Amino acid sequence: MADPKTELQVLVVDDHAITVAGIEGLLRKHLSEDSVISSCSDTSEALSAIVSEKPDIVVCDLDFGNERTGGFSLAEAAWEAESLSKFIMYTGADVNKAALLGEARGLVGKNIFAIESKVEPTENLLKTIAKVADGVRPYDSFSVRVAKSQLPDQDLQTMESFGSLTERQLEIVAAYATHDDRKSVAETLGISDSTVKNSISRILQVFNVDSMRTVVARYKDYQDILSRLGAS
Repeated sequence: MADPKTELQVLVVDDHAITVAGIEGLLRKHLSEDSVISSCSDTSEALSAIVSEKPDIVVCDLDFGNERTGGFSLAEAAWEAESLSKFIMYTGADVNKAALLGEARGLVGKNIFAIESKVEPTENLLKTIAKVADGVRPYDSFSVRVAKSQLPDQDLQTMESFGSLTERQLEIVAAYATHDDRKSVAETLGISDSTVKNSISRILQVFNVDSMRTVVARYKDYQDILSRLGAS
């Protein structure tokens, strides 16, 4: 249970009014009366609130119907804005799947401190808030290892291979999925041909293959895995 003496500024982000009302009521009941509880119904509004109000904790739904406007995207935007707010994500989907999606987007060790299930008793959220307020990270690399242990071996190998690529290398692989040659990829991404060439050399080493066609085929498998995990 959250410490009733702890004064916190908490922002709740969810597009369902009933959920927001329930969480706000729970927090007002159990946190210090000096705590500040506010809410937003969309991630654009929430980002502005995070930057201006600087909440200690953001309790945020993962699914807003579109990956680009979801909880992970909000956490990424807040991180880029150098916000110090700590995120607690909650989801109606499988928590292990959410952990893997967070890892795939490079969020482990950043500002997401916990991922909770919507179907768990509300007392769990209060306990998690207390932990996160103390700087504890229930969501970390160990959480990801546990989630990965439940994947089929082939899916795990695919996830880890693409997880080892840099953001630029992933962009190049994605571009190759719709372009046939290196020059077109370079022009599409607005980078030099030599950058693409050097990146391809690294990518082929990671996958131990000699053709980008093979990598692109595996990239499609990777996208299928992410889709099964719940990515839009």
